[in-house]
Amino acid sequence: MMMKAELLIQNRSQLGEGAYYDEQRNVLLWLDIFGCEVHELDLASGQDVCHKVEKPVTTIVPAETGYVVGMIDGVYRLDDDFKIARHLPSPDLDYAHYRCNDGKCGPDGRFWIGLMDVKGRDGQGALYVVNDEVCELAWTGFNVPNGIVWNSKQDKVYYTDSVGGRIYAFDYRDGKISNKKVIFHTDAGVPDGMTIDAEDKIWAAVWGSSCVYRIDPETGRILETVETPVPQVSSVAIAHRRLYITSATESMDEEQVARYPLSGSLFTAAIDVDGVPSFRYRGRA
Repeated sequence: MMMKAELLIQNRSQLGEGAYYDEQRNVLLWLDIFGCEVHELDLASGQDVCHKVEKPVTTIVPAETGYVVGMIDGVYRLDDDFKIARHLPSPDLDYAHYRCNDGKCGPDGRFWIGLMDVKGRDGQGALYVVNDEVCELAWTGFNVPNGIVWNSKQDKVYYTDSVGGRIYAFDYRDGKISNKKVIFHTDAGVPDGMTIDAEDKIWAAVWGSSCVYRIDPETGRILETVETPVPQVSSVAIAHRRLYITSATESMDEEQVARYPLSGSLFTAAIDVDGVPSFRYRGRA
């Protein structure tokens, strides 16, 4: 089934990303990574408030107070005013050559964050797990580690490696992942951010395709397609049976931006299934 998304917030994000529905406040969080922006969209009033942060921010998850974020040079806690409160344990890498990418919290409240090589060298990406005390390596050998979600039984993790166009399933037990296998592959664009719905189906933004796909992780079959008027869709979240989709202008020239003038905006589409509550970070304030 094909559906069309509609414009919700017109913006010119360089790299819109990080869509996260905070059900406790009924707010959609979304980012412009290189614009150093965190947006809070109040879904009741429709008001979108933009907060400038101190460094490029790649992903954001609420905590009991404040937020945990991936930034270009590591993992941080932000306070309620989106100011850096402290640096959390982070991968011990040369951040001239690597940066944080997408991430989310798992069922135990730890923060799972992908690190990518800024030049996109094959096999240099990795997935790490962070809490207040330690940063642990979870898996290596990715190209561009990206979207991550857990199923309702909390025994599977679905994870995107964008370059190569693959989504993987891992077994998840006792906070660790194992038994990697490909569940979806496409050459028509690059899978990017993901979310999961109440029926355990994945929604994946596919960069370069203009589309978000609803995918059955058991079969790899595309069940539904949501089309946007921009080529570079980047992340997705679900709230109140609506899909929210970020987009980007990154790597587009003036001619492409003129052809797709809504690039970098936030879009939405009505869907027939609700999302599930996202996990929050569990750590000291």
